[in-house]
Amino acid sequence: MEAEISGAELNSPFLHMTDDPDASGGGYVTVSRTAVFNPSQQDSDPGELQYYVTAQEQKTYYIWARVKALNISSTSVWYRADGRSWSSKWIRGENQWQWMQIGVETLDAGQHLLEFAHRDIA
Repeated sequence: MEAEISGAELNSPFLHMTDDPDASGGGYVTVSRTAVFNPSQQDSDPGELQYYVTAQEQKTYYIWARVKALNISSTSVWYRADGRSWSSKWIRGENQWQWMQIGVETLDAGQHLLEFAHRDIA
């Protein structure tokens, strides 16, 4: 299963589409520097990027994303599947696009919600 940025739901005024010919599909999502997200606080605006995906069968799926850390202070992301607990993933490198395994989830056959949120703002 695949999910492109064009299929994502931007559910926050803190998320913005940005053009970049080096990004998959020619664009990516940025997060406002004023955004605050803390998964332990229900009232923080998560600035979540949401993808609905369909698993054809029950099995373990590896979640990959093409990511770019803009600087050494913005090097991680939150993710979760189907409203489970948030997990974080550190992004290696700086200012270069790279494919990176974000997580591993066992999913039943059917539709699922994958969510991503910023962790660092610099």
